[in-house]
Amino acid sequence: MGKWIRDLASDATFWLVLVFLTTSAISAYLIAVDYRENVRSADLSAAATAQSELLTAARSFYSREVVDKLLSTGSVDVSHDYLGKDETIPAPVSLSIAMEKELEKNGAESSIRVLSSFPWPWRRDRILDQFETQALAALEAAPEAPFQRLEKQDGILVYRSAVPVFMEESCVSCHNGHSDSPKTDWEVGELRGIQSVTIPATESAGYGISSFNNLILLLAAAFVAAAALSVVLSRQRRKAIDKVEDLANAERAKNEALQAAIQRVVEGEAQVGAILDTMLDGVLTILPSGEILRVNRAGLSMFDTSDQSQFFGLFVTDILPKAAEFDLPFACCAGEKKAESITPRRFETIGKRLTETEFPVELSISEIESDGEKIYTVILRDLTEQKAAAQKLQQAETRLVDAIESLPDGFVLYDAEDRLVLCNSKYKEFYSSSADLIEPGKKFEEIIRGGAKRGQYQFSDRVLEDWVAMRMEHHRNPGAPMEQHLDDGRWLRVIESRTSEGGMVGFRVDITELKKREQELKRSEDLLRNVVDASFDGVIVMNGNGIVLDYSPAAEEVFGWSAQEIVGEKMSEYIIPEKYRNAHDVGLAKFLKTGEGPVLGKRIEIEGLHKDGHEIIVELAIRHTKGSTGPLFLGYVRDITERKAAEAALNEAKERAEAANEAKAKFLAMMSHEIRTPMNGVLGILSLLRDTDLDSSQKSYVKTARESGRSLLELINDILDFSKLEAGRMELEHAPFRLKSLVKSVLDLFKPTAEEKGLDLFLNYPADLPVAVVGDAGRLRQVVLNLVSNAIKFTELGSIEVSVSIVKQDPTRPTVRFSVKDTGIGIPKDKHEALFAEFVTVDSSYTKKQGGTGLGLAICNQIAQLMDGELSVESMPGAGSTFHFTIPIETAAHQTLGDDPEHDGGDEEFPTGLVILLAEDNATNQIVVSHTLENAGCDIDIANNGKEAVQAAQKRDYDCIL
Repeated sequence: MGKWIRDLASDATFWLVLVFLTTSAISAYLIAVDYRENVRSADLSAAATAQSELLTAARSFYSREVVDKLLSTGSVDVSHDYLGKDETIPAPVSLSIAMEKELEKNGAESSIRVLSSFPWPWRRDRILDQFETQALAALEAAPEAPFQRLEKQDGILVYRSAVPVFMEESCVSCHNGHSDSPKTDWEVGELRGIQSVTIPATESAGYGISSFNNLILLLAAAFVAAAALSVVLSRQRRKAIDKVEDLANAERAKNEALQAAIQRVVEGEAQVGAILDTMLDGVLTILPSGEILRVNRAGLSMFDTSDQSQFFGLFVTDILPKAAEFDLPFACCAGEKKAESITPRRFETIGKRLTETEFPVELSISEIESDGEKIYTVILRDLTEQKAAAQKLQQAETRLVDAIESLPDGFVLYDAEDRLVLCNSKYKEFYSSSADLIEPGKKFEEIIRGGAKRGQYQFSDRVLEDWVAMRMEHHRNPGAPMEQHLDDGRWLRVIESRTSEGGMVGFRVDITELKKREQELKRSEDLLRNVVDASFDGVIVMNGNGIVLDYSPAAEEVFGWSAQEIVGEKMSEYIIPEKYRNAHDVGLAKFLKTGEGPVLGKRIEIEGLHKDGHEIIVELAIRHTKGSTGPLFLGYVRDITERKAAEAALNEAKERAEAANEAKAKFLAMMSHEIRTPMNGVLGILSLLRDTDLDSSQKSYVKTARESGRSLLELINDILDFSKLEAGRMELEHAPFRLKSLVKSVLDLFKPTAEEKGLDLFLNYPADLPVAVVGDAGRLRQVVLNLVSNAIKFTELGSIEVSVSIVKQDPTRPTVRFSVKDTGIGIPKDKHEALFAEFVTVDSSYTKKQGGTGLGLAICNQIAQLMDGELSVESMPGAGSTFHFTIPIETAAHQTLGDDPEHDGGDEEFPTGLVILLAEDNATNQIVVSHTLENAGCDIDIANNGKEAVQAAQKRDYDCIL
């Protein structure tokens, strides 16, 4: 042993290797300490990468230059079980694991782990933690880039990095030929596992101590490697050492360049941060890995926090869970191919706050490249309020549908697939040359292309395809209203807007006369607007003296003043109305004195002064910051004059439509008696006519007329009932009645119809139901009658079952359910909700055959709601339907109702010879009632009014007065 040490000490190659490895380790230590001075993720990533690459290089060097050459001599063995064995050296990975354990035993803050996808039996106790599991999966899918992130371990923030470990040529024969190998078909270059590096993200001093411990272990490893190497190596070692030294120098140069770039970023970050924190929109700075580097103040607020540190370690998909759907270079899942670059664009997606609530957000994305590294900027705008406003607008539009046809302007609606839904006749009148193309279901492009081919539009010297492309672009991305010149010489203003469902609503306003009056003005403006600008807001920068320092182009558009005209001037004298100037000056002075400002940090609506002298409404947000020469005020303005005018016009139109509907409903509700009376007279006369001597044809005619009359009366009743409900004039009665008798009478009414169709109609009425109840028997009968009528109408074979049951027990007010089950055609599930809407029928072809207006269920549904109940349906196509009518109903003592007509001993004949006085002012009703009673053997006197009735009653005794 002593001789071996003396030979080793006299070996110049050994000392050269030892000095080189020692120098490399010290260089790595100095680089790591230098990196720790900057705690940015980029520094930590570089430090972790450097440490990982150093270990990989050492292991590769050991495998190639030590293990392979010693094995070639046949004098040593290479094994994981090398401890205590002569002429046995550790396998390369075993050496790495031994170093890992030494680091852990000495309390090093950094750690290195080498883990395999197919571990040897003696290493299966090395369990992967969550990071290592995710890293292994990610690197198996995409081994090109390291898997890195910040996380906390035992309350300490650490930076973790994992790189792939590939099968080397020197290892293949050992792994494939060993009897205990878990995999025997390894190939060179195949992924065999990962190498994980963990370094602390604390103060640099702590990292320096940890790095020093790492250095000591690396030096020890270097000594062992050098000693082993010196036994078998010759001058060929010098070339290998030179390669390692070149790698270290290249890595140091790259790290120095990275450090310089980071320093430049840090120097400009404070200035950029101040500007970003004054923006109303949220701004994210994102690394190519998708990790969030920085969030401005508005972005923190948008995600319900004010703490920048809560975003450490978060990726863009953590707060924008659907971002991966847009093929962004920083939002892909592990293993997916990322886009090479990104074109600046704007789109909508869903944001997730740190409180786990979701909200709609609009994104505008751009990228920059600094020293070969790409950085991405995402501007976010919370669309919550905008979405809510769009929903209210849609509700208002629904209420205005009835008035669309009467609009003086053209109106059109396209769905989300750009297919025509509806338009009014004025719209077709404007485009008369292509009116036959304007049909529901046609695509917008098909309609305008066909119109253009027919010469519908005048588009100067543009070729047809260019004009169509221009028109489609404006249609897809509508901005300001555009003007359109038609073949008949008319000019239209085209106003288009996207709906909340992604469709398009448009108006066409005839501005021919207006265009004639404006011929002296500039003819047109470019219709193509750049709708993907990063911001729509004007920006004004003012100092503490009220002087304008900066004035953006968007602000020029809002106020009309150019930057050349206003910069250097007092802002209040240009864009603030005179009536507010004094308050502005006083408020500015107060802020400079006290630091308090009522509008700072808020978004307000205020009047501004345009250059031409008219006042406009602007949305304003002001933020304060400190400049090198004093306070600075940054104002963001947005012209909302047109939006306010549109809101006012919409509210006015809504009020007019609601007033018209109210007047209509009140009119129909008051006309109930006047409409029903003549119809009842017609039916009465037809009944009398039926009982006269008629031939078969005449009887058929009378029958048809009576059925048509009854159908018309039902329709009138439905319309009048609906009008009463709509006007709030329907009142419910509160009187006792027998529940079973009511339901049974409905079934008795429909038995002939059911038997005629060959249907079974039966009642399921349990004995525990109350005998007498209190409520509106007429309305309850109306609902049950409608449900049974529909069941018979839409059932061709089978049966109809009417069931009554208690779903909630209560001694005085139980909840009762009336169910009508049929074996009819059934109803698709997506049509269930529409069943209870006005004028809606599920199958129009079947309705044409059976009849119906679509009002019955809508009326029943509202009656159910008036009774504090509900109407629901269970149905599937071909499996029949079950309608449930559920209401709370008050019980009553059945003794107060007298004998039950169901158990009164049978039918009684109508008495003959009665003397009856009929008091009726309607001549038709006099005829119908008097003839009916006379046919029954009664003696009838008629009084035309109340006075005559009193006089007649005084002269004669009557059995009955009607």
